[in-house]
Amino acid sequence: MNRYVCFFLLSVAFTAANAWTLFGKPSNYDECVIDAIKNKPSKTSGDDDYLTLGLITQSCRKLFPSKTEEKKKCPERELTATEREKLQWGSADITYVTGPYFSTRLYNGNGNISISSASVKIFQGTSDKPTRIQEYDLYVSKQIEPKGTDSLGSTVLEIPKVKWSWKITSVKGCQK
Repeated sequence: MNRYVCFFLLSVAFTAANAWTLFGKPSNYDECVIDAIKNKPSKTSGDDDYLTLGLITQSCRKLFPSKTEEKKKCPERELTATEREKLQWGSADITYVTGPYFSTRLYNGNGNISISSASVKIFQGTSDKPTRIQEYDLYVSKQIEPKGTDSLGSTVLEIPKVKWSWKITSVKGCQK
């Protein structure tokens, strides 16, 4: 009789553990961010908290794309040189609001291409003699429609303490 009770209790414990694992995982972007913040090691400084938050939000966004990203109607591809010539980039800035953040504006002068993403290299020092180079994927909140303007940005590791410059290395979009 004791064997059956022991087996029953172990079965219940095993089932409960599997249910916790199954239902304990985040099911959406918000839960992913909240769970990651709750489980973040507490031995980080205030500056590290901002960097950690930026990395958490980027990781969660990759796991749970926004609704606009899910609704892409056309396949993403690299823009041609001719299409890139029709883009007008605004000035760039790295600010410190909730952490170091690179941002710029983009006017899409193409008549039938929507912009979905871009990558940028940030050079500390000058671009011909950089002391450090970092590459980032820029986040677009929604596709930049033909003849439209919007902001692009990314959390970056730090605000450069010396002169810095930037260069777009990749722009992707899709034919409308």
